[in-house]
Amino acid sequence: HRPEDKENHTLLLQAIRDQLDKAEEEDGKEYELAIASSANPSYLENNEMEKIAEIVDCIDIMTYYFNGSWQSTSAHNAPLFADPAAMDAGVPDTDVFNVDTAIEGHLNAGVPANKLVMGLPFYGRSWADCDNAEDSPNGGYYQNCQGAGDGTWEPGVYDYDDIMANKLTDEQYTAYWNDVSKVPYLFNEETGEFIT
Repeated sequence: HRPEDKENHTLLLQAIRDQLDKAEEEDGKEYELAIASSANPSYLENNEMEKIAEIVDCIDIMTYYFNGSWQSTSAHNAPLFADPAAMDAGVPDTDVFNVDTAIEGHLNAGVPANKLVMGLPFYGRSWADCDNAEDSPNGGYYQNCQGAGDGTWEPGVYDYDDIMANKLTDEQYTAYWNDVSKVPYLFNEETGEFIT
């Protein structure tokens, strides 16, 4: 992106809003304008969020996809809160990439709470062959893993329905809850597959 694109994005959204308002006058229908926003702080720095919030009806924050099999340490896809244990285990930027920080960042950037929509992942991310140290009661999270686990759509990605119908009912998987991050996850001790 170019430095001027910060303002250009606002201008583009205003031009779209203007055309939608014109269409509303012509046909009497109501047209909403929404954007998908990133949880990355750089998105907030490179956009005029307060001005954008005045133009759009809502801002959907993509508060997921924070961790995945592209990294060798298993972690949560959409942790609600930062977990210091993740940082200690080498999971990158856990203080930044969590739902709470993303929402607070948008509020601090001038977006009213009634314009925010928190994204929710209806899928799971998985890792394969995760370590499971006997003295570690955490069920495979924040462990060294060997790439993507199995999946529904592709390696490392499970559909929500697949998790509900097949993984939660499979006795090889144990369901856990991370009470710091406030997220559920599954672990298969036999195969070392971790699903967040």
